[in-house]
Amino acid sequence: MIDVILKNYLEEQIEDTEIVFEQPANRPSIYVLIEKIDGGETNKIKASTFSIKTRALRQYDSAVLNEQIKDAMFGIIVLDEVSGIRQGGEYGRIDTSNKMYEYETIWNIYHY
Repeated sequence: MIDVILKNYLEEQIEDTEIVFEQPANRPSIYVLIEKIDGGETNKIKASTFSIKTRALRQYDSAVLNEQIKDAMFGIIVLDEVSGIRQGGEYGRIDTSNKMYEYETIWNIYHY
């Protein structure tokens, strides 16, 4: 399952940062939220689109973590299950409901 492969990969690449699929009940001061937002398949190659959000109490911390995520994501191609990666949109914002800074990057992962 590409969701779990992605989470495990990012946990190996990004140390000391919680990586989650759901909003944590007790939010840490910095974390990464992974959400699968689309998926499909063509010629037996699956395509999954993920939103990866870095959230932190300080904008700087969220921005730095976002750059670490981007570096790691381009390296995911080394996994046997992954045949391609493409970065989509990227933006930063303030999540006023959570009072946290957030950077979101969209990723298309092509996988088996």
